[in-house]
Amino acid sequence: MPAIDLNQCKVSVTSSKHEEFPDAVSYVNVKVRRPGCKDPVAVLITYLIDRDRFPYKEFHPMMDHISEELGTFSSRIFDVDGNLRGKFIDHEYHRGTGCWGRELDCGMLVYIDYMRVEKEYRRKGLASLALQALITSKYVRAKDFVVTLPCYLTPDVNSDEERVKQLDISRAFFYKHGFRRIGRTEFTAFTPVPEHPSHLVEVSDDVPSDELIYQSKNSEDWSDEQEIDCSLDANGRFIRVVVDRKYAATWPLHNAIAAATDASTTSGIKDLILHSYSTQPASIHTQDREGYTLLHIAARELNYSAVETLLSLKATPSHTSPNETSNLVVLNQLTKRDNVLGSTPLELCEETLLHNREKFESLAQGVQVAMWPGYQERGLKVAYALRCLMGIDTGGAHNEGEYANLKRWGCTCGECAGGWLSGRMRFMLRSKSAFVYEALS
Repeated sequence: MPAIDLNQCKVSVTSSKHEEFPDAVSYVNVKVRRPGCKDPVAVLITYLIDRDRFPYKEFHPMMDHISEELGTFSSRIFDVDGNLRGKFIDHEYHRGTGCWGRELDCGMLVYIDYMRVEKEYRRKGLASLALQALITSKYVRAKDFVVTLPCYLTPDVNSDEERVKQLDISRAFFYKHGFRRIGRTEFTAFTPVPEHPSHLVEVSDDVPSDELIYQSKNSEDWSDEQEIDCSLDANGRFIRVVVDRKYAATWPLHNAIAAATDASTTSGIKDLILHSYSTQPASIHTQDREGYTLLHIAARELNYSAVETLLSLKATPSHTSPNETSNLVVLNQLTKRDNVLGSTPLELCEETLLHNREKFESLAQGVQVAMWPGYQERGLKVAYALRCLMGIDTGGAHNEGEYANLKRWGCTCGECAGGWLSGRMRFMLRSKSAFVYEALS
């Protein structure tokens, strides 16, 4: 194995504009070369992302266009405007250690996309040398953040055992250099500001990701195959197409609920669920490869018929209780987080509603699509049913119809007139009208 002196290595950090989005995205590449050698022995490739340069509502679609990984990163961690999703700040569970906050809304994002060290030179500090060169370069300012999804540091991964080993090495590498998990996701971030709270989190104190926990428990069932593709039809309605035959064969009822896109297919879901429960009661609690139960899938897909049917299932007489709610077969599923996103059915439902709105508004930019029609009524009905059972505030609504009217336009305060005109806006309108009236009098 050849020896190498890190102090003699030549490190170069260069930048170039992205081909399609030169104003918003640049490449920053780090290369480490041995003395007298032309070819690099270590390479680090990153994206320098300026969120202020993205067109209105275009952050998610443009990031997804660059790569699937960037699309997942942007939509999972940030909203459509590039701001950190609120759950990573104020949600007791999803915030994880809580070391990241609104500071992530500002500054550049330096996303590490690729790192490679030649096989004969691994474990000699070259990856650390390249990473430190990036962090201390002019491209990473005090207000910027370096982020990444720990993955394989080498391309030659041929077995599940080697895969797990490489991922563990990758996580340990980035942890060693001060990266800490964003919430409970697999994405980690680093800030060059030494007094930032993330630098106070010990490696042993950082929370594990939900995805890592569930995959480690269910490695046999895990697959990277895409389950469902989403798109808009000509009328601006979301359609979902099942593309994973293996999933459909292994979890047919989960798949049937996920694939129910219209009234004709949705109406038959009730019979499927009831038949499955009568013949195999345990099937109601089956989790798919991502950890989702039928209630999780039904809530995520805003399938009110399926949710209503599942919530109507009661325990057998020998297991009944005077408390009607405690007799629900799916009672324990209401708060179940044993899945790749660590989400309850209610959270999946409300995240789908928000995701659909963000995607609609993003796709509507630059094309002739009607104004956003509000959150889907069926989704709000699902949310209301789940909130009632979980004892969570419904904003004063006493039935599904009231809740749908109150929340259709995104009201979170319960004070918006018509569910959309806030008290603050009403005050501004009254003030403006009074000013104009006095000016014209």
